[in-house]
Amino acid sequence: TIIKIISKKYVSYIVNASINKQFEANRFIAGYSHRAADSTGLGGGTESHQGMLGFSRTFGRYWSINFQASAYYQTQRGTDLFDYWGVDGSAAISRQIGEHWVVSGGASYMTYLGQSGTQYDYAYERYYGSIGFRFPELLRGQK
Repeated sequence: TIIKIISKKYVSYIVNASINKQFEANRFIAGYSHRAADSTGLGGGTESHQGMLGFSRTFGRYWSINFQASAYYQTQRGTDLFDYWGVDGSAAISRQIGEHWVVSGGASYMTYLGQSGTQYDYAYERYYGSIGFRFPELLRGQK
């Protein structure tokens, strides 16, 4: 069966669609992605679908929050051994400090589930914090 997988030819393409709507201090994002015939590196190809929803909001001049969630399904062409689906989500909060500094923190969760409950199923949580430096004047150029 491996010879059949290797010898087949597939057309590869990517389709992305998204809606991004801002109203007052809120932003809503919804999207869908489809990828066909991505190489697995083992002579096969995969096909994947992913849907995403996101929301962000600013509070005054200094605070902002954002949430994101997505679900996905991927199948390998020629076999269902490595088919999987999963969900992920994240939430973060940010605080601008002064003119250029931003402090952020958040959490995310992701799970992969194989079609037949294989040993490759897993889930993880991640908590993070960051300090960023913003310098928008650099992109505007100088006169």
